[in-house]
Amino acid sequence: MSKKMVKNCIEEIMGCFHGVRESVEMNVIVAAYMLYKTYDLSKEDIRSAEQAVNSISGVNEYIIMLLKDLKSEWLNDELWAELLEVREKFDKETFKKAVLYYDPEFWSQKTNIRWELCCTPTSIVKLANRLLNIQAGDRVAYFSNGLGNTLLALADSNANASYVGYEKDTKKAAASYMRTELSGKNISVKISDYITDSVDHGIYDRVFKEFPLGARSITIHQNTREVNLVGTDGEEHLIRHSEWLYNTILCNSLNANGRGVAIMTLGGLWNNRDTMARRIFAEQGYIESVILLPKALYINTGIPTAMVVFDKSHAAGYRDILVVDASDLGTSERRLTKLSDEDIDVIVEAASGETSISRYVSCAELADNNFDLSASRYVEREDGIRNGVMLYTVAKRITRGAGLTAGKLDELITSEPTSYQYLSLVDISPEGIISNNLKYISDVEPRLRRYCIKNHDLIIAKNSKPYKIAVAEVADDIVLLANGSVFIITLDETKVNPYFIKAFLESPQGQAELNSITKGSIMPCIIIEGLRDLIIPLLPMNEQEEIAMKYQYVQDEIKLLKRKMDRAIDKISHIFEE
Repeated sequence: MSKKMVKNCIEEIMGCFHGVRESVEMNVIVAAYMLYKTYDLSKEDIRSAEQAVNSISGVNEYIIMLLKDLKSEWLNDELWAELLEVREKFDKETFKKAVLYYDPEFWSQKTNIRWELCCTPTSIVKLANRLLNIQAGDRVAYFSNGLGNTLLALADSNANASYVGYEKDTKKAAASYMRTELSGKNISVKISDYITDSVDHGIYDRVFKEFPLGARSITIHQNTREVNLVGTDGEEHLIRHSEWLYNTILCNSLNANGRGVAIMTLGGLWNNRDTMARRIFAEQGYIESVILLPKALYINTGIPTAMVVFDKSHAAGYRDILVVDASDLGTSERRLTKLSDEDIDVIVEAASGETSISRYVSCAELADNNFDLSASRYVEREDGIRNGVMLYTVAKRITRGAGLTAGKLDELITSEPTSYQYLSLVDISPEGIISNNLKYISDVEPRLRRYCIKNHDLIIAKNSKPYKIAVAEVADDIVLLANGSVFIITLDETKVNPYFIKAFLESPQGQAELNSITKGSIMPCIIIEGLRDLIIPLLPMNEQEEIAMKYQYVQDEIKLLKRKMDRAIDKISHIFEE
């Protein structure tokens, strides 16, 4: 039986719902299941929806509850009559295949659900499956079961293992029961919210879990339970925060030789809040590898993700962690990135030992970097930087601007020219040119003087991609206060030319380096720790001066063109009056 026939069947069923897009996958599963279960009955015996529901017996109680609930919601006699017409077009086995069909790319085109359906891409399941290395007889758990797509995919690849899916939504769990019943695989579903229920969820050989991508943070944190993680010091540490709480539950669910795979957002790999959790996981030896995945893999969210592989068999304390930067792999198709089987092969190889995109990082090195697990921090890109050095080695000062409230700024701003001015992000053009019409302020308090910009300071926007980068030209009689949305870098001009550094950072290679220190899921931004360690080229001063001169020449041309454009825009706005 071809997939095309199954898709045709699904689309025929969807046509009966007359454009309804919400919960369409669940609707199709239920409708196809009913048509399969009633296939051998005559139309006369199941003419009404109630007769059809009542004819289905000997199945899980939650399935019956779901059918009865949906009968009051949308399963009326008119719709059932249309579904019976669809029954005439396909054989019984096709309806069974329609119940079991789980291609997320297909379903993404048929649904209006957003973060609720951040379904696992096929490539992620394939990669997780390879890294889990499921063996015959293994007990496998999947936390965040949903409608059972991932468990079905794993079971199709490894039929000789047993599988358990956890799902808190009783309707989704009931739909999963329908699918597991027809799959013939050793799959079971448990109705439980593993993140809030403190019940014993059992011990498994393999566990796969995903953070609820796209969910609002407040929704994730509501009612989450507290979990203790034992450190190498023997003391229990309370883990409250979402992603590492999830990871703790995953590891606590593994047996002594178990393996687990978790999908998480990038913030948990580097933020200060989770430093303690990362330290304990690293020191206990729980983490085998951390894989930075390409962007835009998930259908309904652009949140960047990473895959973390846990291995309890090595949990004997300190060991090196393999970090993999797979962010450049995959092929872009429309707004999505897809991993081919060849890409997956490359990642699996990189997660097995050092390659061009992976390297081992010791616990000591992690400790020196605040237990930052970001692969981009440790893996050198192929397009290496000539005579690369960390930015802090050639900088006298790296700081943020002043974090003034809007009210405080309003108090300071004046229409009268003074010796004090204020630079905000909007005063820097996309080309990195600072406006000549900066706001005047009445004064700069002594405590704010350390946030002032000096002549030739390098200015980098904190969170405006592509990042705005400027070199300040500040007159001797002006005190220029910077807004908190920018970084101020005072360079040692005996070592580097500021315009040379600006030229580098605006190049594709420089932008790649800035992207590598960009953190955050919802609002990506540069962190100051990453900025200090940013790799820049340290060329001989004569080469720097030559590049800087060329850059300044072109920048002057841009300034001239912008002035001409401003005059032309002003002129065209007054043509009618003339």
